[in-house]
Amino acid sequence: MRRKSKAITIISSSYPPLLGGSSTVVYNLAQNLTKAGYEVSIITKYPHKGFKKEKDSTVKVYYLFRLSRIVNRSLERYVRYVTYVFNWLKAFFVIKKISPDVVIGVYPDHMFLELGMTSTKMAGKKFIPYLHDTLVEALGYTKYKNKALELQKKLFANGEIIVISDGMQELYRQKYNMKTSVLCHTLTEGNFIENTLESNCNDIKNSIFWGGNIYNINKNAIQRISHAISETEMELEISNTQSYKHLNAMGLSSDNYKKMYYSDSDYNTNLKKQGLLLIALDYPDESPVHPDELSTIFPTKTIEYLLSGRPILVHAPENYFITKFFKEHNCGYICSSRDTLELSKAINAIKNDEMIAEVVQNARKVASSYFNPKSGINKLQEKNII
Repeated sequence: MRRKSKAITIISSSYPPLLGGSSTVVYNLAQNLTKAGYEVSIITKYPHKGFKKEKDSTVKVYYLFRLSRIVNRSLERYVRYVTYVFNWLKAFFVIKKISPDVVIGVYPDHMFLELGMTSTKMAGKKFIPYLHDTLVEALGYTKYKNKALELQKKLFANGEIIVISDGMQELYRQKYNMKTSVLCHTLTEGNFIENTLESNCNDIKNSIFWGGNIYNINKNAIQRISHAISETEMELEISNTQSYKHLNAMGLSSDNYKKMYYSDSDYNTNLKKQGLLLIALDYPDESPVHPDELSTIFPTKTIEYLLSGRPILVHAPENYFITKFFKEHNCGYICSSRDTLELSKAINAIKNDEMIAEVVQNARKVASSYFNPKSGINKLQEKNII
């Protein structure tokens, strides 16, 4: 029986219940595509041992094998190869069975991206990569550098590429003369509408809030913030699933921050209670990550921040896309100085700024227009990509 709507399969290593930026992006995209009338299916890896599949009436999810930790290192390469082959075969047969009009392969997992591309091509279907990070630049300092170069050549030869931000689009245009289409991360349509509704919160904390993981793209910047707040009356509140041991390894003293974890249902409610929301990225000389990757990062949490009704502090170099975005739209406060005293002054100045209501309103306006769930999909439809 011929189906009435267009079918899209998304191949991604991350999907709920797994946590993370890409998992959230893929889930929201799947829901929004379904809302737009597409038949959506997901191919992803099995989340964890003991996971119980939940029936989703809107999106069909197919699970690939998940590689368990290998104690015997001599067997690891062999087991990884066998697992990859089994996963490739399963992905191939799933795609043949579903026969989607297009398959979208999500990166930042290069192995899943390659698996998706090769199995889709073998099945004779249209494949489009959706890059959440740069490929060569993000993996340039790792053992996967050569693999990334090889894979990028294949992607460029494939033709159509979707990227997650205007910053990435501009980088690929200038550096590689490669045309790409932008599909920004957004919320599901229901959550987007809910978050655009203004709410007055009288119980505002005296806090600077960081939501998300801390690692080699932001650890130095967050260290500076943790030192800078000692000259203010605020406290740093961190919300993620990372352990105290990991945060200490990232250079954060437990005396300088308060560790919290908010569930999805509580996250946005707590954002609205924060004194200040933080976006931070390291300078190129502080991180092993390539400058082109650092400068094009646009954190997925930014949308919730913009819609929260709370002021946002961006601590990143002036030439980064995220910094230029906030400056262009006058929707947050920027302090690019690495001097902790200057950071302290900037934090105190925000609290006393008479224009804070206007800046916050600008943030809500740019989020409502720039990250509208329908606009990105409409643009891809206009270009006949999906």
